[in-house]
Amino acid sequence: EKWEANRIGASFPPIRISDSEWLLPTHGKQDDIVGYTQSFMILKDRPNQLPVVSHRCTERLMYAKQKWELEGRFTIPCMFPCGAVVIDGELIIGYGAADERIGIARVNFDELVSYIRRFPVK
Repeated sequence: EKWEANRIGASFPPIRISDSEWLLPTHGKQDDIVGYTQSFMILKDRPNQLPVVSHRCTERLMYAKQKWELEGRFTIPCMFPCGAVVIDGELIIGYGAADERIGIARVNFDELVSYIRRFPVK
């Protein structure tokens, strides 16, 4: 996707969805103007093999918008999740912003997983 043209990678460790599936956050960088943004994919376990990507959201779901997320020591917008936990059905994500601050994002875990399932890997 265009928003991840320069680089792509995993953000924080995967979170178990079921006995055989994991939610994996990913980051991408388009360029120094758009900067680093986040999305998610679902991995499916396979017996005696590495997991396979079953769903991969093509949209960027988290990106720097607030002034404190955009301006820092560097001029590249950067929102980079470093960890998350599911509490009472809510995915709570801690993220670094503009290499100088931290933020917390919250989303309903089941709704996020359902949304990611709309993007099957072909």
